[in-house]
Amino acid sequence: MVISNHKRIGLALELLKMGVAPYIGREIKSAVKRGYISGHLIHDYVEDPLLLKKEIAQWELAPLLKLMDDSWNVLFQNTLGFSEHSVLGELREWLFKWDNQTSFSNDDTDRVLDSVVRFLNAINAADVAADAERMKKEFRKFLYEEQMRSEKQSEELEALKDPEDPEEAEKYDLVKTGATETLKSWRDVVTPLPDIIGGRYLETEFAADLWQVHQGEATDEYRDPAEFFQRTFLTDSIKKLMVSSIQRISNMDGDPVVLLESGFGGGKTHALLTLYHLFSGVNASELSGVEPLMKQADVYSFPIVKRAVLVGNKISPSTPDVKPNGLTIRTLWGEMAYQLGGKKAFEKIRDHDKKGTSPGDKKLRDLFSSFGPCLILVDEWVAYARQLNDQKDLPGGTLEAQVTFANNLVSAAKQSKNCLVVISLPVATVVGSSASKTDDVEVGGIHGMEALTYLRNEIGKAESSWKPATPEEDLVIVRRRLFEPVAPERDKFIKMTAMAFTELYIQKRLEFPAEAQTSLYKSRMQAAYPIHPEIFDRLYHDWSSLIRFQRTRGVLRLMATVIHCLWEKKDRNPIILPSTMPINDSRVQSEITRYQHKDWVKVIGSDVDGPEAVSRKIDSDHAHLGQLHAARRVARTIYIGSSPVAEGLQQGIDELRVMLGCVMPGESPAIFNDAIQHLVAESTYLNQDEAQLWYATRPSVTKMALERARALLDESQQGEADTVAAELEKRLSAQLGSHTDFAGIHLASGPGEVVPDEPACRLVVLPVDQAFSSDTDNPAVYTANSILENCGETPRTCRNTLVFLAADESGIGDLDETVRMHMAWDAILQEKEELKLDEEQMKLVADHHRTTDKKITTWIHAAYKWVLVPTKADPEQPVSWKAIGLDRADTLAEAAALTLRDKMLMLSALDAPTLQVYLDELSLWNEDHVPLQKLLENIAGLNYLPRVAGPHVLLDAVREGVALSTWEEDSFAYADAYNRESGQFEGLKAGEAVEITEESTGLLVRSERAAAQMAPPPQIESETGQESSSVTEQELNTDPEPVAGSEAEQEVNADP
Repeated sequence: MVISNHKRIGLALELLKMGVAPYIGREIKSAVKRGYISGHLIHDYVEDPLLLKKEIAQWELAPLLKLMDDSWNVLFQNTLGFSEHSVLGELREWLFKWDNQTSFSNDDTDRVLDSVVRFLNAINAADVAADAERMKKEFRKFLYEEQMRSEKQSEELEALKDPEDPEEAEKYDLVKTGATETLKSWRDVVTPLPDIIGGRYLETEFAADLWQVHQGEATDEYRDPAEFFQRTFLTDSIKKLMVSSIQRISNMDGDPVVLLESGFGGGKTHALLTLYHLFSGVNASELSGVEPLMKQADVYSFPIVKRAVLVGNKISPSTPDVKPNGLTIRTLWGEMAYQLGGKKAFEKIRDHDKKGTSPGDKKLRDLFSSFGPCLILVDEWVAYARQLNDQKDLPGGTLEAQVTFANNLVSAAKQSKNCLVVISLPVATVVGSSASKTDDVEVGGIHGMEALTYLRNEIGKAESSWKPATPEEDLVIVRRRLFEPVAPERDKFIKMTAMAFTELYIQKRLEFPAEAQTSLYKSRMQAAYPIHPEIFDRLYHDWSSLIRFQRTRGVLRLMATVIHCLWEKKDRNPIILPSTMPINDSRVQSEITRYQHKDWVKVIGSDVDGPEAVSRKIDSDHAHLGQLHAARRVARTIYIGSSPVAEGLQQGIDELRVMLGCVMPGESPAIFNDAIQHLVAESTYLNQDEAQLWYATRPSVTKMALERARALLDESQQGEADTVAAELEKRLSAQLGSHTDFAGIHLASGPGEVVPDEPACRLVVLPVDQAFSSDTDNPAVYTANSILENCGETPRTCRNTLVFLAADESGIGDLDETVRMHMAWDAILQEKEELKLDEEQMKLVADHHRTTDKKITTWIHAAYKWVLVPTKADPEQPVSWKAIGLDRADTLAEAAALTLRDKMLMLSALDAPTLQVYLDELSLWNEDHVPLQKLLENIAGLNYLPRVAGPHVLLDAVREGVALSTWEEDSFAYADAYNRESGQFEGLKAGEAVEITEESTGLLVRSERAAAQMAPPPQIESETGQESSSVTEQELNTDPEPVAGSEAEQEVNADP
């Protein structure tokens, strides 16, 4: 009879109550007895006063779990760890849904049953945990049968259809790729095992359970020695362990005590199973790979070996075990003795078992000698010992007794001839650290860590080293458990595929991680084929951080599902990449999310690969992406590479690894880079920080910032208050700085900007939206010309005093976008409390706020790259505009000043001889003199004359020239006035310092004319006449030669 999922979950919750109630009661009683809490403290955690009148065993499950959750830090955190607390919270949620008659999917039901089993094992409720385990297995068998029926119906419907037809292939909803057709499809090279093809992997968890094997309850692949060795890849470390064990059992020189130490899912239990089956009594010839190891050990037959299996989370220290013959066994040493020799062996240590005290090494030696050769396998010892910490009255003894037993066991094994003790312990981690969140599945809380420390100290004194499988061995282990052996003639296709991918990574070396371009990585590709090494790296390195994901076990379960679905869908790709894993398939999605919080289902549906996912919409909207399903493939790769990372350590997956997980030979990485940009802009849960990308279960603050930035753009385009322009003006002003060469720096708003009409040089900064381009008619020149011609509504007089700073048309888009993004991040930062940002989001927002702040400065300097200078070749020509590329400097004003100085387009200093040259060559003399005020006016107003920073530059040159002792050759003289009647200069001075200011009304006099006037009267009148040195009017009006410009200059003509 088929029962509903709701009823099935109800039965599992009843089992949970049966295990939890006595555990809570025992822990409370122990805490009160030890004085950790008062008897009344429990009242603080109970809301219903009626419950206080009942025994805890009579409580319903909901208040039991609530009490456990509320009092966790006081009562339970020392014995149980982070992982158990996490499972407890999940169980409370499921119970709430069950009470409210919520419907449960098959995936939900499987997860509830799994959580119940985990929690019962954690609290050592072994009997009810076994019942829950059987219920879970029955349900998974039911799921398998349902799936087989469904697939059979599908096969019958598809039998007459052409599987190679592109339209039929579309039906399977496989992602499209552009992989080169010269590479063989993986399905033409390797074949999955029958169990994988048939979907029978659902009946197992790829879980090595030593206790179930010992009890005869495991599946054949683990229970049957021959089949176990047929499927097991013997790593170098396992081989060494087997050789040493064979020698030890055969009374030779093997190690008496071996410690198997690794993290959660590191293969410790599988190693114990290997030894269990090695000494099962089955002939070595029936066990694959064993005979060569026996030969290496110089042993050719085994004696009959007695085996004892102690699994700490299957034996309860608080509940004695009554055997079928009536014996009551309380301790681990009692259980060990009973397994080695039944009642007869148990009698040797009966008293110690009853008192809970260690038998001592002498009695253990006698036990091993009487019932040897013997193999003692101990697993999950910490799970047992942690419950004894501070407990003085449990049947299983005290923690001190456990530590003493560990010491006695090691000592007795060393002194016995053919006894081997193999113990597994988890790796010690710092309690509360991120690494401990997975390893504390085995360690537990503080009490677990203390128990581990004590046991490790005792066992470590005599232990032999053992190492888990290497990453390279992991690849072979997984392939062997999923695929048939590769036929020798097909091996060349594997090498061809690995070579093609390696050549792609080398040719596009900047698009892929450096490690992928090595011969070592090519070897890994061959070893892992048809699974790309990037999948293994992500699963082993990242997914193993999840509490439920047990390294190789989790990899096998997930990849078995992936391979079954791809085989069924007739996938034709050359290799299986993260991007081709069919996350859209309900079976794969169910398997992959069973290790994660349920909110990830929502993320997949919304962004990654649901029917209405953003990735699908992007592929649909952009044909060049849709041809390769680029957005879906990128989204899958980012999800696989980022979603499992432990909270608080979120670093994401970098873009190079996204390319590694997506691109195949024959495809361009640029397509996938484009897909990344679209996904970041449109996804709800995708985050980006520089080159790092990751999905999260909360809406992305990046998405939030992008939406706010778009809103600012809409405001600008709709003519509303342009806050972006105001912010940009503020930031631009901060970058301008100042410089002594400029009397003023002006931020212009447009063509009508009023800039003072004064003789000192000024820098006018044009608006960012009026940028310079190579076109003759461009906004920058138009605006600059307008300001140059007029000061408001009045024609400008000082037209040779203005220079303009302009942005380049190509840079304004990036600058505008960066300003809008910075304003968006700033707004989010200001609203952090209202938005309830978590610590990770706050860090991301702060980082982006800081980064965009710096980028604005960078983009301002990159955009404002032109100095526009008005020039004329001669007085009759129109103004032409020179665009000079800006030199680098700390501020824009300094950069403009340095550029103008370098190009001699603005003089910040002028010596007298140079001024003399200008006066002569540019015909600035009015016959033999020029009024100072006229000279100042011309220099400030005529664009064909030299440009000076201000009147002071010219005045300094005049004062220097008049004071020169060599004024007759190098400069000029100075006079207060010219008397036309007498034809003489009044107050004529030269070769001496003269006070000359901007208000002075004197004249500059040509040196020849001044020398003639200042010469003493001749003694004898000359009969020859003196040739006039005055400049004719024709000479005065002669056009000066233009000063040549540099190659970096651009010139644009503009009529005034």
